[in-house]
Amino acid sequence: MGYPSLKLYLLDILMTTLATIKEDPTTVVAEIFEDPSWTKKRRAEIVSYLNGLTITDNLLEREPGQNYLYIVPHFPRMDVALPQIAITTGNESSSDWGLGNVTGEVTEVRNDAMELIAYDSERGYFASGQWQADIVCKNPIEAEYLSVLCRHVVLTNLDELDAIGVKEINVSLADLALSPEMQQIAAVDVFARRLTVSAGKVAHTWNERITIETFQTGVNTAL
Repeated sequence: MGYPSLKLYLLDILMTTLATIKEDPTTVVAEIFEDPSWTKKRRAEIVSYLNGLTITDNLLEREPGQNYLYIVPHFPRMDVALPQIAITTGNESSSDWGLGNVTGEVTEVRNDAMELIAYDSERGYFASGQWQADIVCKNPIEAEYLSVLCRHVVLTNLDELDAIGVKEINVSLADLALSPEMQQIAAVDVFARRLTVSAGKVAHTWNERITIETFQTGVNTAL
């Protein structure tokens, strides 16, 4: 019930799961990067990198000598140290409007005296859309393995996404070219990859209160 924010949900699962991975990076890296394209040397570098990383969603957290990974629910900030994972909504539009309670099932609403005063009927619609996580880094290999980790986080949380009403999910990765203006602001070479999460159906629902008189007419079952 409600209006799920996939952007905030992605922020939460990335923060939580990446922090968990940091607790035992050797085992997780061995599982995720077991393909021969990831050499033993590269896997060791990833483990060392994760061990020295502080994951935060607070852009004000900037202690000298610390390496931070900033995960934020907005576009990347070039005035903030890299790497950053910037989560944004690409688009979200309604795909099926006016989904009413076809079966006529309702929840009784009673007052303090336990008198029946109304019925609550679930209403809603399905939306479809795309959400992006831009992984912005100072070198290409860092962007490569952070994007692989982010994709792993999403794929291992599909059941949780389904539980909040997000269906028909597709996950894709692509290299991302930043605009010359953003490269200039950064004052360093910037490399980025985009993780795109597409959902064919995202359920948005709410309760509509129906008076007893209206309920008796039967219009509560209409779409």
